[in-house]
Amino acid sequence: MTSENTNSKSSQNPLLGIVLALPLAFILTALLISYLPAAALAPEYSFVYASCSQGRPPYHHECGNYLKNRYVVENAQLQELAITDARDSDNDGVLDSDERYETRLFL
Repeated sequence: MTSENTNSKSSQNPLLGIVLALPLAFILTALLISYLPAAALAPEYSFVYASCSQGRPPYHHECGNYLKNRYVVENAQLQELAITDARDSDNDGVLDSDERYETRLFL
């Protein structure tokens, strides 16, 4: 067999072209589906997601009030408020300064 014969056989077999083009088409489709909505749509609101832990598994449920008293949004900017020694946000009898919460912010 010469190279002329193999070239003519591969050009006559459209199945080989489809087999090679199909994965590329899937990749391009996945890229379009994932990036096109983000490029076309802009959210109306910015948001901040905050969670915290207290030496236990993450997302401790008693720290919601602590986060509300620790962070506030004013004039479209996130402000961190100081912890006072006398504040007990979650009303558990332990002051916030002694709780040792680890705050996680997701912007």
